Amino acid sequence: MKPNPVVSIPVYKSFDALNGTELVSFQRVLKILGRYPIVLFGPPGLDVRGYLAHASKAGCEARYVSFPESYFADISGYSRLMLSADFYRMHEEYTHLLLYQLDAYVFSDELETWCSSGYDYIGAPWIEDKSGRHLSGALTGVGNGGFCLRNVDATLKVLSTKRAMKSAEQLSAEYLDRGTLRSARRSLSVMIRAATGWKNNGKYFATGYVGNEDAFWGALVPESRYPFNVAPVEAATRFSFEVAPRYLYGLNQNRLPFGCHAWFKYEPEFWRDFISW
Repeated sequence: MKPNPVVSIPVYKSFDALNGTELVSFQRVLKILGRYPIVLFGPPGLDVRGYLAHASKAGCEARYVSFPESYFADISGYSRLMLSADFYRMHEEYTHLLLYQLDAYVFSDELETWCSSGYDYIGAPWIEDKSGRHLSGALTGVGNGGFCLRNVDATLKVLSTKRAMKSAEQLSAEYLDRGTLRSARRSLSVMIRAATGWKNNGKYFATGYVGNEDAFWGALVPESRYPFNVAPVEAATRFSFEVAPRYLYGLNQNRLPFGCHAWFKYEPEFWRDFISW
């Protein structure tokens, strides 16, 4: 089936309130991926006229969809939205959605190529960096959600399945001991409820999950052996960089990926050669 992707962009403030890097990010996605449908999503009542006018001027098809205010109050609220079936049902007419936060940047139009790759979820790789400086380290998984591609149908199947996830004991043993997913520590209350009889399938686990949503999709779901194909770290390195971009650039044979996330936060001096802001 030919891919039919959409670019989905969360917005929290009016267009006039965007800072310099956010404006660069928005203008770039219109320029490079403007031939695809664009869905802006945010809280009710947000003034999005500036976004829509800017997109129209660039010849792009864009619309706005609102969700309850609580989803945009903090990171936890946003994660709940990314684990909500309602969010993905809003994209059901598309095969894939590219989540593009306004601290992302896209270098070239590889969207249909990645949609055809067979992966249900792909984002920048996670890096285990004990120095805390995020300059290098072992690639421990895939999942950064700020610039990521999701298969809509596969995602909805996870959120509606009655098939059990791994038990609370397995999850705690694998993630808390292994340490590759520290955000799982915040999921202990959910695991305890699961161990004491709380419904432990994908739908209900997602409803009560309190960690970062990209960890849910990038690690917990595939570890539960659902039919959900998360890209390997080698592919993720070609798809996107976040932390340690100079290191990932070397691993990627000195080639830029499809896009990146938080370029002005992690080694901005590296990105100066490729992004003007």
